[in-house]
Amino acid sequence: MRSSNEAPNVKLSTVATFPINYFLENLAVRSDNSVLVTVLNHKELWYVPSSNDEQPVEPELLFTFPQPAMGIVEVEPDVFYISISDFHTWKESYLYRLDLSGWQFISSRFFTFLSQSAG
Repeated sequence: MRSSNEAPNVKLSTVATFPINYFLENLAVRSDNSVLVTVLNHKELWYVPSSNDEQPVEPELLFTFPQPAMGIVEVEPDVFYISISDFHTWKESYLYRLDLSGWQFISSRFFTFLSQSAG
């Protein structure tokens, strides 16, 4: 039995590093353990590939929105809703649908959508 002031045996490691002054707002973990990240103060959506060897990976910018990116939720496998809003004026808010069905990360700066009829 562990005493109340004994630290648990856990391991904390860096998954990815973002540029300076980035406010990571929300995360959505995909079935392949990659992560989609909304960045509030830069109006962006980033992709963080999964890492099998616990080494940090390079995040990839997927999209820049016209307003700050806030929430993200997976509504069905590989389909996500992303909320954006101009919270300074409250004049415009949008809900975007991102369908990554058949999408695959190949390598840095190269992405592809697999054919639905392939295979």
